[in-house]
Amino acid sequence: MTKLEELIEIIKSDPNYNYYQELELKINESKEIKDKINNLKKLQQEIVLAKEVGKVNLLSKLNEKYELMLQEIELIPGLLDYLELQQYYNELIQTVKDAVENAANELITNKWKIGLSISETSP
Repeated sequence: MTKLEELIEIIKSDPNYNYYQELELKINESKEIKDKINNLKKLQQEIVLAKEVGKVNLLSKLNEKYELMLQEIELIPGLLDYLELQQYYNELIQTVKDAVENAANELITNKWKIGLSISETSP
């Protein structure tokens, strides 16, 4: 079994992952819930954009709207758990991706240094 397969098995054996999958099935069956999630994500993107361009008034209004939407979502059983678990697993995947990239970069850098050292000592 490869390291990637081992990692996938570890994630799949997490009881929270099974719960996450159950919630995801329920959510995917409901157009209303999917629409609310998509609207929340769009609003998050608008908030990020407003921050980047420094539109303070717009940002304040968007944050208020976001809080209202979040309160609505919190009333849907399991949805808040789903969003929290989704964030957790996305962060986990990002951490693994970063670790693999860092390890690969280190290997490449060390290989380059070794190659440079060898060529410097060669006649």
